[in-house]
Amino acid sequence: MPGFTEQELIAGDQKTKSYRVQGAVSYLFNSDLKLTVEAKRGEGTATYQNLSRFRVKGLGTNQYRAELKSSKGFIRLYSTQDFTGSSYELTQLSARMLTLPTAEGSSLNYAQQYFGTYNQVYTQARTALGKSPAEALAIAKTAADATQLKSTDPRYTVLRDQVVNDKRPGYGAQQNFNSYLNDASAQHNFVLGHNTGLIVGGAYRQYRLGSDGLLFADTNGERILNHEFGGYAQLTQTLLDDRLKLAFAGRVDAFKNFDPSFSPRVAAVYSVGERKQHNFRASYGQAFRSPSQTDQYLLSDQRSFILLGNVGNGFQGYGFANAQGQSYTPGVTPLAGFQVSFDKLRLERVNTVEVGYKGAILPNVYVDASYFNSRYNEFIGGTAFVGNVDGTRPTEQQVNAGLQSGFTDSKASSARIIFASYNFAQEVRTQGATFALTYYLNRGLNLTGNYSLNVLDRSNLPNGFRTFFNTPKHKFNVGANGTVLKNLTYSVNYRWIEGHYQEMPFAAGQVHTYRTADAYLGYTLPKIATTLQLGGSNLFDDANIQIIGGPQIGRLVYVGLLFNVK
Repeated sequence: MPGFTEQELIAGDQKTKSYRVQGAVSYLFNSDLKLTVEAKRGEGTATYQNLSRFRVKGLGTNQYRAELKSSKGFIRLYSTQDFTGSSYELTQLSARMLTLPTAEGSSLNYAQQYFGTYNQVYTQARTALGKSPAEALAIAKTAADATQLKSTDPRYTVLRDQVVNDKRPGYGAQQNFNSYLNDASAQHNFVLGHNTGLIVGGAYRQYRLGSDGLLFADTNGERILNHEFGGYAQLTQTLLDDRLKLAFAGRVDAFKNFDPSFSPRVAAVYSVGERKQHNFRASYGQAFRSPSQTDQYLLSDQRSFILLGNVGNGFQGYGFANAQGQSYTPGVTPLAGFQVSFDKLRLERVNTVEVGYKGAILPNVYVDASYFNSRYNEFIGGTAFVGNVDGTRPTEQQVNAGLQSGFTDSKASSARIIFASYNFAQEVRTQGATFALTYYLNRGLNLTGNYSLNVLDRSNLPNGFRTFFNTPKHKFNVGANGTVLKNLTYSVNYRWIEGHYQEMPFAAGQVHTYRTADAYLGYTLPKIATTLQLGGSNLFDDANIQIIGGPQIGRLVYVGLLFNVK
């Protein structure tokens, strides 16, 4: 079907705006103990992309923080609330409008009218007019397109507003999210000796998820409660006249939906040279990544497919390719070879080794280089498959009935195209390196450059498995900065990023190589504590699309005044 462009769906709602306000009050009990109470609010209107594309209107957050802090540690409490205002989802808006009645009171919707016209005209062109298949297809498409709702039709605005303001899951595009994150943490630093230190801390985090069934599985009107808590300790020791620094750390975490986890880490830094100007480091750590709240509790019905969380009983269904990579053709290939089965999510675990060097190789020339190698187990990825929403495997009859309805009609079949996260059985391997060089010539000229390499080994990954790695293999920056004429500060920077494949639930595809050139000038007027600013990014206005499905980022030039009041 022809569908609608994003510009048509947004219609006149094209403005982007935002504001942020924050304030804090601090009280010094003494020179080393401070109490701070802070509040922040941010709100904006723009187009946003994640699981889908959203027109966010009045979306924002409120955050409140209280912290008691000294050089020996802290106690911190904060709460964050998000809200969506009157935002709406463009995918649901377009999909829903295609299935609305062609006229008030009509039982015929636009999708039925489109395919009915298409089939009728194609058949007539082939049988009565003797057209070739290609000619008949072109004639049928032209005729079917002519029956569809156009953004210039008066009825378009009525239907668009109707869907935009409808909050019912599967019927409207209105997004009504309102969740809370509450966090309490504390840390204390102990001095056990001249060369020995100990840090002990703990944290508790509570999630209160709310979306009225539009994003999370809170379909009963009650918020989903989730929590996690943990404690950690780190012991540090210096030896050999402070040239060798050792660190041993461990953390234990517990979760509502997962087994407890222990994360150890050891690190060493050894300094050589008369001024300890050469520093070699090495570390080994075991860590985990807990599934995100959407990985756990997602429920977003896009009609043609549905995105679901995976902390229930897992899923059974059928993939679109078997273990040999052969494509599944319904009604032709037996389903047995395409069976898939996913357990409920578990914590993702990673073992990482890192080595590096940082130091002055020549007077005023500094180098920072590192290499890492990571091995992931229980890697959290995502895939699409055909299954029942309750996690059971559909019968072949249910699959074929779902095909007939486009997997959108739950009355015709419980089988749906589902996208869900799961733990991959095979080990996922990544490695990379960084290299940074800085040359401090004088106050007026500093030269900088850095390069990074990131490699994902796909040799043992199955077709269709999404890692969401989304990291370019090669990228580098080169730049210069300094202060001249006493009060004039400048910086220029050139950034190059290699094209790479990006994967998201919204879309997957190739992002082409892009580059940007940025510059900044600042002139300080000390007597009035003011800096005049002039800057720009992507000065040469190069093609600069940084995310799949996103817009091109053009040239941005700005002027500003910075006041520094003491």
